Amino acid sequence: MNELNSFKISPLLYGQFAITDKTIYVSARNYNGLFAIDIISGRLAFMGKFLHQGSYDTSLFYIKNYGKKLIFIPSCAHEIAVFDIEKKQIKEISLKQVLSTYSIVMSTAVIYEDNLYLFPAQANSIIIYSMKNECILDVINTAEIYKNVFREGYTALGSTDSNYIYGNKIYIPCWTQSAFMSLDMDNKNVEFHRIAECTQGFCALCGYGDIIYALNRNKELIEWDIKSKKVISRTTVLEDGNTAEHYRVITVISGDIYLLSHIGILRIIKIDLGTKSVHKGLSQKLSDILEKECINETVYFGKINEEKIYCYTD
Repeated sequence: MNELNSFKISPLLYGQFAITDKTIYVSARNYNGLFAIDIISGRLAFMGKFLHQGSYDTSLFYIKNYGKKLIFIPSCAHEIAVFDIEKKQIKEISLKQVLSTYSIVMSTAVIYEDNLYLFPAQANSIIIYSMKNECILDVINTAEIYKNVFREGYTALGSTDSNYIYGNKIYIPCWTQSAFMSLDMDNKNVEFHRIAECTQGFCALCGYGDIIYALNRNKELIEWDIKSKKVISRTTVLEDGNTAEHYRVITVISGDIYLLSHIGILRIIKIDLGTKSVHKGLSQKLSDILEKECINETVYFGKINEEKIYCYTD
């Protein structure tokens, strides 16, 4: 991909990209623009600029696919942006009027039945945006519920971009409390589910069937039954010196759980759901390939699906 050499001079990539059949769309790290990379040829194209953001705002967005569109979820931005892949147009929707702070970081976001659910880490409300009608449907205060449950002032939810949809509920991890937060998408009811067995908050979670798997900041993998609201098992999965906070992505694939670190793909952890055995790092064969192809470069995790892990280098 020699045509990307000029692109790599500036560290634009920061894991903020979306993948279609033949294209990788990149939200730039140090420039408020959108780029597209042809997967086959490696050609880079500039697709447009986010006009309402500063020229050097960093880590502006997370990106999610929505039909023939890409949805840009604010990370440090103060807006939602929508890119129409067919029309090649960017539309920006300001969130300033509904955010309690302009210095916003999004904990996670979910697209469900044509609605976008935004869970800000710092602001004290959940925002529901209609993708069809292109308007904000509702703003749900979470700060007062938090204070009533934990008997202390509201603090930020974790910035992990992890969640699990179970029936009509969305579950997300709490960073400072040993609890999960859930939102009922039908009646808009918010609950905090305390995990009494834990003394620390959570870095990330995912789910499979009736079970939520969550990485605790004490380096434990928690297996929590949604129906009974009880912890089934706790397994220490990280050794001393390996910080749990580095693992913000957790996913279940073919009977295994994968923990992915934002400081490099070589720190990947695989856990067998049946035996709870822990396997650290990549296979020797793949490690040798990366060492040969990416000399003196750190390889970072970007996206994962059932078949592939997409990575990038610095």
